[in-house]
Amino acid sequence: MESVKVEQCPQCHGRKMNNCAWVRTGEPVRVYVRCADCGAFVARYTLLRYTSEQTYESLLRNLRRFSYASGKRCLQEIEEFGTTVSAEFERVCRLADKQPEQRPIVELIRDARAESCDPEQ
Repeated sequence: MESVKVEQCPQCHGRKMNNCAWVRTGEPVRVYVRCADCGAFVARYTLLRYTSEQTYESLLRNLRRFSYASGKRCLQEIEEFGTTVSAEFERVCRLADKQPEQRPIVELIRDARAESCDPEQ
C-alpha cells in the first residue's frame, strides 16, 4: 500500500498548516499541526528522526546517537541519505498532486498496519 494524504483542517478545510515542534529532554519530539488560517488543531506526530533541508549536517548529528559495527555501513548511510530523502520527497509530491488520498489519515494508518500483518503477503 502506498498513498499520500495532504493534511486538511477539520474546521475550515484549509490546507495551510503550521508545524509546532515540541522538544523536551528525554522525550521524543512531538509535532503539533495547526491550521494557519483558523488555528484549529489538525494532528500530532511523534518523530523517530528529523531531517531538514540541511541534509548532510542533519544526518551527521543523528548518526552521533547510533553506533555502527561497520564503518562501511555508516559511510553507505551517509551517501544514500541525500539522494534518498530527495527522491522520497519528489515521489510524495507527485503522488499528492496526481493521486491525493481522500480517506482520513487514521484509516490509512490502520490499513497499512493491517496490510503489514497480513499473513498472505
